[in-house]
Amino acid sequence: MQEWVNDRVQQILALQPRRVLEIGCGTGLLLLPIAPQCQKYVGTDFSPVVLQSLQHQLDRLDLPQVELLHRTATDFDGIDAASFDLVILNSIVQYFPSREYLMQVLEAAVQAVAPGGHVLVGDVRSLPLLTAFHTWMQFSQADGSMERTQLQSQVERSQFEESELAIDPRFFYALSQRFPQIRQVQVRLSRGRSLNEMTQFRYNVLLHVAEVQEGCNRVQSPAAQQLDSRNSTGPAAQHNWKLASVSVADVQELLAETKPETYLITNITNSRVSHAIQTANWLYNPALIASRTAPKTVLKTVGRMREWLQANSGNHSENYAENYAELGIDPEDWWNLETLLPYRIEITWSAQTNTGDYDVLFIRHGVEATIDFPLAEIPDRFCDAYTNYPLQSQLARQLVPELRQSLKQTLPDYMVPAALIPLATLPRTTNGKVDRAKIITLYETEGTAPDGIQPINSAAIAAPTSNYPVLSRAEAMLVDIWKELLHLKQVNTSDNFFELGGHSLLATQMASRIRDLFDVELPLQSVFETPTIAQLAALLESRRAKIAPLPMPPLVRLDRSLYRRKSSRFATPQNREEGQGEQPLISDQLISDQLAAKTATASSPLVALTLGGSQSPFFCIHPMFGVVFPYLELAHHLGQQRSFYGLQSVGLSGNAPPLNRIEAMAAYYIEAIQRLQPHGPYYLGGWSFGGLVAFEMAQQLTQAGQSVGLLAILDTPAPCYQPSFSQSLKFLLGTALWSGLPFLLNYGAIATQRWQSQAWLSRWQWAAITRLLPQSRLRLLDESAIVPMLRIFYANAQAAYRYMPQYYPHRITVFKTAESVDKLRSDPMLGWQSLANDVQLHSVPGNHLSLLQPPHVQVLAEKLGQCLAENP
Repeated sequence: MQEWVNDRVQQILALQPRRVLEIGCGTGLLLLPIAPQCQKYVGTDFSPVVLQSLQHQLDRLDLPQVELLHRTATDFDGIDAASFDLVILNSIVQYFPSREYLMQVLEAAVQAVAPGGHVLVGDVRSLPLLTAFHTWMQFSQADGSMERTQLQSQVERSQFEESELAIDPRFFYALSQRFPQIRQVQVRLSRGRSLNEMTQFRYNVLLHVAEVQEGCNRVQSPAAQQLDSRNSTGPAAQHNWKLASVSVADVQELLAETKPETYLITNITNSRVSHAIQTANWLYNPALIASRTAPKTVLKTVGRMREWLQANSGNHSENYAENYAELGIDPEDWWNLETLLPYRIEITWSAQTNTGDYDVLFIRHGVEATIDFPLAEIPDRFCDAYTNYPLQSQLARQLVPELRQSLKQTLPDYMVPAALIPLATLPRTTNGKVDRAKIITLYETEGTAPDGIQPINSAAIAAPTSNYPVLSRAEAMLVDIWKELLHLKQVNTSDNFFELGGHSLLATQMASRIRDLFDVELPLQSVFETPTIAQLAALLESRRAKIAPLPMPPLVRLDRSLYRRKSSRFATPQNREEGQGEQPLISDQLISDQLAAKTATASSPLVALTLGGSQSPFFCIHPMFGVVFPYLELAHHLGQQRSFYGLQSVGLSGNAPPLNRIEAMAAYYIEAIQRLQPHGPYYLGGWSFGGLVAFEMAQQLTQAGQSVGLLAILDTPAPCYQPSFSQSLKFLLGTALWSGLPFLLNYGAIATQRWQSQAWLSRWQWAAITRLLPQSRLRLLDESAIVPMLRIFYANAQAAYRYMPQYYPHRITVFKTAESVDKLRSDPMLGWQSLANDVQLHSVPGNHLSLLQPPHVQVLAEKLGQCLAENP
């Protein structure tokens, strides 16, 4: 990592920028060493947590010229045109969802650069080498007995699942057709001795920006294959390495003797990726490798190919001199000559970029030269082939469950396909017709999909061999679920979900997928108890044998007219008598706008935390961040007398925007619980923000003629209570903002140890255990999980602010903490007495956050259990 950072910092400082804009500054790897050399440095990032941490470092370093902005990559609001010398997009473009998004960012970046400035795009994933990358990754992990055709199917599936943006270098040359300000494009290989994805399959781009001059040739033709040097009298001296390979020492001696102003060597074999390229050739053109074996035979297995690579690499090769052109040279060997010769060295991909070959240009010190390497052709327009489509697997994952659900509703069970397989492209015969025979043959013989096919939720498994264990149907389906959720290419039945990168939010999604596919309700607690596929599959098989199929379908359909009611402002018994509570109806549009996109794609918000006896379940609504993990210990301590369901927010998966009206949330959640329990009495509860939604659900159920057995408010102030601005800010930053995160961070840690019978350690004990495991690969949260929660937090804050409550005609049971905020401490009922005549108060120890943590949660569970028992 340090080698990577040093190279990037040196490259940037060589440009001598005074005003820098960095998009996606992250933790400040580049900002901190570069900012002291600048007059102005603006860093943007979408994560407020990261920016806050970075700001603390800047305060200690006294760098007043640095400004941090919280925004997305496309947000250039307030950034003036031509106001920076350099715009940096380092190691972020691979996370962009599409070529169009990338173009939007680059357009704004070019406009922000002054003439003579630059745009640096770092760590770009190479599209021409994407097949070689996936080949090498799968090849490195494969068993030696795996056959070539099996590995090929895995590579094609892995490439179909690619979730990051990869870009052809020609894309950047074509930018000049769209942005005439770009005068020159430098594509440069990554420096470093370490062999990893960064040095092998990524590259950097420097765009030179100048004033637009009408009629001027904006970017010199790469196809000219010559160097335009102001101090030279002709084209650069060139040498084609493929025609006659030369060593680094030979070139060093030549330059020392002849001292040319410029010297260009083309088509050098890249030793960093030569094995990956050869392995890809073996997969897709086995005859090419077979022609170089003795005797000429096709290598059928991964093990045989590894033996061939070992025998034909380095000093192990008997014909090392003959294979030198295939083994190649590490680009870093050429860069090392800069310390020995008076030359500057630039290295870029060769014209045939899918081979991994590269060109080296030597420019003698004192010579001013325009660096322009040859390509096969000048791109004259943008082409879809210049980037991959990282959203295709995500779209496929969304399509398959919807299609399967639709088929279940219209076809008999025996006609529903066992596997639904999206295709990247349809395989064709030589006549252009769909090659059905190829699909069927490969699928039956290999058990995996050909030509970019991605089996999703498929029960099909590889044909049994002595080297591969036979998976049960449940295990095969769980393998597909884990691969999809964890974005992994290979999963074993003995792997631990949390050690592979799973966290609490993904555990919830896994429980939801299991419910949809197996028709079995899996308590979230069971995910932590059985964190491996083998354990989980056995549990599911036993539950399926004992439990009837669920009556609840995965999708929640809403009848909006059922929940229309009169409300727009707070209504008490007094003003209702005076006619002040009669307000216009909440229109259908309110519910429609909030829920139109949810009915078609959203899964049920219900999350089973524990499953109990035959008594009516207890439903508890999520707090501000939309997650239900804060209720796990409460559900555990309530026991097994009744089931405990959490209702989590729409949008946690990031596929849909969250709701921002409490009325709409209540309607949505009511429809979900009525799929499970059609009639009352209903037992509802909610902590923090969840108390407001539970209150509104009780209102709507009552108005629909349903009975509410218990409405439990867990330390939630009544919505009619209006705190001061300072109190609101203190609550949001000091309590609500952190109300969900400790639970998210610690419940994943439970899975790092085996579940011990009935033992239930506190989260802080589990966190301490996790900290003692520095080598653990446990990842509890990542940015893909945090960003949807931040959106939900914002939407819920809006919903709470807009909510106008009504008078409630039944009992409200309030659980108030002993350590309430100053203004609430004097109000024993937390303001609920203004919304109901019957308010039952229970005092519990702790504060708003510790209420659901040991030891206070045991007291809360005991008192809540008593209330539930009193209202059967």
